[in-house]
Amino acid sequence: LRISGLEERDGDLSAAAGTLEEALELAPEHADALVRLEKIHETTGAHAKRVEVLQRRLALAKDVAGRKARLWQIAQIQETQLEDLHAAVESVTAILDDDPEDRQALEVLERLWQRRGEHARELEVVERRLALARADGERVECLRKIGDRLAGPLGRPLEAVERWREALRLAPADAGIVGAVEKLLESSDEALQVAAAEALEPVYEKASKWPQLTRVIELRLSREADAHARVVDRRRLADLREKRLNDPSGAFATYGQAVRDAVAEPELGELLDAFERLGAQLGRSPEVVELYRAIEPDLLDERVRLRVERVIAQEALRGKDLDAAA
Repeated sequence: LRISGLEERDGDLSAAAGTLEEALELAPEHADALVRLEKIHETTGAHAKRVEVLQRRLALAKDVAGRKARLWQIAQIQETQLEDLHAAVESVTAILDDDPEDRQALEVLERLWQRRGEHARELEVVERRLALARADGERVECLRKIGDRLAGPLGRPLEAVERWREALRLAPADAGIVGAVEKLLESSDEALQVAAAEALEPVYEKASKWPQLTRVIELRLSREADAHARVVDRRRLADLREKRLNDPSGAFATYGQAVRDAVAEPELGELLDAFERLGAQLGRSPEVVELYRAIEPDLLDERVRLRVERVIAQEALRGKDLDAAA
């Protein structure tokens, strides 16, 4: 060791390294010799040799903290100096074997998988980070990344919408995520369009964006096969048009569509109330009667049938159509 010290002082680092190697053949676990040898390799830029020495020091580490310190040094050199991403992944994974909740190690492992283009593994790491996240902001960022990877390189956009939807529950005003989901409204995939619409609906409602809210409800309606679900959406849409968009004519038309779907539904009476009210307000009572004549044969509730027949008869009397009134 004294000889290597003299060689270092004289600037002959190659000779000093050789002397230290000879000393380590005699005493492989000599800590000071390993530290000095590593320092020489760091100074000379012999990065691969430095990693070898650090791995020898790692084998001698007596506790988790010591192992972690050596592994971090090794991983950093492998990634930044040697560009050996495979080896860097192994080193960071070893850190996580000792401490599965090491957040810094998870962030670095995520970056390494991203650099290697292995997005499925990157996604697994972000999911682990999400499970550890406590603050809403951290959860939103993890969910954003998950959605981005699912929608992008992994080609699973429907799953992406669900993860973005989770993020929007925490951060409904996040413009980046809202924008990503909005793009999917233009998709040719109907299931994807509907999923995007349902994710955006509470966002638009919370922000009082009534035209946008109307659009997503209309989109869902256009894909809805269940009559009861259509009634619920049409009723909501009519209410929006009347009260938020100042469009009573549009509300009247939407209530009319809801009435057609609701001939066997218990809320039909309330829909008729709104339809007749707007018809009278707009001077479109003849259209009310026209619709009532169309649905009258399909009505199952006798009280509703009598009500509809009464409205038809009253309009006929006003028009002096005695045959129709009878």
